[in-house]
Parts: sequence; C-alpha cells; structure tokens
Amino acid sequence: MGAKPFLKSAKVAIPKGEDGFWSIIRDLAAKGEFTARDVYGQSNVSSGTVSEYLQRLIRGGYIEPVGTRPHKRGWFAPATTYRLVKPVELPPRLDRDGNERPESQYERCWRTMKMLRTFTAREIAEAIATDRGPANLNTIRSYFQELDRVGVITRVSPGARGLAGGGTAEVRYRLVRNLGARAPRILSTKLVFDPNAGAIVGQGEAKESER
Repeated sequence: MGAKPFLKSAKVAIPKGEDGFWSIIRDLAAKGEFTARDVYGQSNVSSGTVSEYLQRLIRGGYIEPVGTRPHKRGWFAPATTYRLVKPVELPPRLDRDGNERPESQYERCWRTMKMLRTFTAREIAEAIATDRGPANLNTIRSYFQELDRVGVITRVSPGARGLAGGGTAEVRYRLVRNLGARAPRILSTKLVFDPNAGAIVGQGEAKESER
C-alpha cells in the first residue's frame, strides 16, 4: 500500500489547558517572576482556572511564591509573584494536592507505540494495561484510525476494520511521524492536535474532545 500524503499542519485556536498553561509559565519564567494575571492574560480561560492550576504547582513544588507586584491600577490588591522551581519540559500532571497523576491511556499508548517497530491496537492495549484495569481496546482502535487518517501512522497489513463479535484479526501499523514527547489528541471535530507544535494535523478550528 502506497504511503499517503501528509496533511499540512495548521495552527489552531484551542482553549488553554495544562499544556498551554505550562508553556506560558515556562516562557514567562525565562524572563523572571510572573503572576497568575500574566498567565491567564495569555489564555482564554477564567482567572480561577489558572489560579487553581498554580496552587497545584505550588503543592507539587514546581513553583513558589516570592513576593508581590503592584497592580497597574492602584486600587486593586497587589498580585503574588512566582518563580519556577522545576523547569521540566513536559507539563506536570498533578491532582489538587500536588501529587503526580497517572499517565492517561493516550499518553501510555503513544509512548509504547514509539518503542515498537510495528503494532496492533490489541498489542498496545495489552502492553499498557495496568493493575488498575485493562486498556480500552475500542478507544485505541479509534485513536489509531484517526492517526492513520492524517498520516501519523500507516498500515503495514490490512487486518480487519470494525471488528465485532470477538474477532481477532487486527490492522498492523507502524509509526511514520514521531511528533514529539506528548501524545497527539483527538479533537471533538475528529481533527488530530499535536501539543508539541501547538498545531493540528489538518486545518480548521476546534476544541478538545472530553472523552
């Protein structure tokens, strides 16, 4: 089967989540101290959402408060300033107490795919199962179909599509575009978002799927 052409990556307007907040924080910290106002000023979410994430980073030891900065409008209270303590590249995944959250299924899937020459959805599901339970095979199949559609992975054997009733044949894939450390995400409009480049593989504007 011939290689499919890659779709052009395009910048996409997407709400700032943890990846976006962390990227903003790293950029701000490279210039010095920063405030919550500095972070949400570069995002499109509420100040409360940013402040809650900063509290998680404080509890996890990633940032620390160091002082205050007067507000440009004198009648507002001064803003707390922070400095970056742990300048790691990947955004910390923290719960409300500042503890590291487990990797998502997509993150485990992406990391495992990059270690294998070829793979099927079933092989990946078996590899990333944890003591908390098995991986969702149908979710991984759907993920692979979207990555295949935009040329991130490609089929090396046809297998069978839309398996039902306990069938065992699986499409075998190989990775052809290693986009980076962070797993591509599927958006609600079925576009593939590359958080490493802050772009979608395709064109348009979308929001991230909640699934």
